[in-house]
Amino acid sequence: MFIIHVKVNIGEISEKYHPEHTKFLNKQFEDNIFLMFGRSVTREASGTIIAHSESKEKLMEIFKQDPYFKYGCATLEIEEFTPARIAENISDFK
Repeated sequence: MFIIHVKVNIGEISEKYHPEHTKFLNKQFEDNIFLMFGRSVTREASGTIIAHSESKEKLMEIFKQDPYFKYGCATLEIEEFTPARIAENISDFK
């Protein structure tokens, strides 16, 4: 599994591509690649994604489809981790 921290450069370009970026996020969620995502409360203009992928390289290929990365208005940091436990009621915390 991976934790992805996304930093968006707010401006005309990111505003222009926001609807396509949202479609990208939802598509990855529907395909069970992104398991959870949302805006960061503590980091301005940022978001966090929990994802499942075969590898970091495969995940980077997926992000090439995101208009925010195609047009250079976002950067990301990917951290791989192995969960030891997952709460059964995790969906209660949204």
